[in-house]
Amino acid sequence: MHTVFQGKCYFCFLNEIGLILKINVFMKKNSICKIIVSGLFVAAPLMGMAQQVCGNKPWSVRMAESEMVRCPESWQLDFQTRLKWDYCHGLELQAMLDVYDAYGDKKFFDYAVAYADTMIHQDGSIETYKLEEYNIDRLNSGKMLFRIYEQTKDEKYKKALDFSIQCFFVVKLLIVQEIYCKHKTGLLMYKDTNKVDASNICL
Repeated sequence: MHTVFQGKCYFCFLNEIGLILKINVFMKKNSICKIIVSGLFVAAPLMGMAQQVCGNKPWSVRMAESEMVRCPESWQLDFQTRLKWDYCHGLELQAMLDVYDAYGDKKFFDYAVAYADTMIHQDGSIETYKLEEYNIDRLNSGKMLFRIYEQTKDEKYKKALDFSIQCFFVVKLLIVQEIYCKHKTGLLMYKDTNKVDASNICL
């Protein structure tokens, strides 16, 4: 099975634009290039087969599946190399839950749950999330927990939801306090609205 590129066989495509002949001539003059290019010719079809998704499925399903191919572990989404409770994970995984709701393929639900299981401890605390950072972007991943808890009834998700709601109201209070202080003093309380010092809250 050949990798398909723009609707054409990988090798047929190269042949049509005349690259095979040019590559062969160049490789004869450069042994290092020969090794590299030969490796690419062997690896490219295999990589293509490993990453292909069915072209007959709805676009939403194909996009979700392609992300799962690129990121076998859901915590790897958004090019992450380490665990992170983050906005982008929540955005993508909520979309995958939408795909699950629309088409019923449980692998999308399981993919989202895998991230929640990796990041959430039994006591409801969330890996890498710190309340004292007051980072509202980190709360986005918490929204998918409503749907996960509804289907799993796992208490750790409810505890994590309670914690996320607490964080939301703390951050909201800080924003209100900042607006109030700016109105009274004409000065912004914080240079970085994502990370603030709770000791600066105006009472």
